[in-house]
Amino acid sequence: MKALKIFGLAFLMIFIAQGKTFAEMPEKGAAITTMRGIRGAITVDENSKEKIWQAAQLLVTEILQLNELRAENLGAIIFSTTEDLTAAFPSSAVRQLPALRLVPLFDTREPAIENSLPLCIRVLILADTDKEQNKIYHVYLGGAKNLRPDLENN
Repeated sequence: MKALKIFGLAFLMIFIAQGKTFAEMPEKGAAITTMRGIRGAITVDENSKEKIWQAAQLLVTEILQLNELRAENLGAIIFSTTEDLTAAFPSSAVRQLPALRLVPLFDTREPAIENSLPLCIRVLILADTDKEQNKIYHVYLGGAKNLRPDLENN
């Protein structure tokens, strides 16, 4: 019980620090928005700007649609690519989607790991949502479906 009171006090302090008033506090039992990490990956069949851009846009839009997210819910989108993808940045493709032009985007290269999946784009989307962790849809398309067979019915 003491831990619950401490948590409540910490929540109240954060709420006040954000400049919110007591009138804006959520009602007891109301859904509280939480930042969730949503993962996904997709493969391309060649190292070309067109294929990379097409795959990145498809992957991100699919994740956003399945999880009922809008740009204002997003904290950031982080992409990684395997070392064999050098023709384009996935974030440049997503930046072309008008709704996502203000969302912070970042690209990085994955380490070269022996026998890893080639021509692969991975993504981590940080999003505010009231969904529980087990209600989040992670999306793996193309050859990337093999990365997370445990999520096949997700």
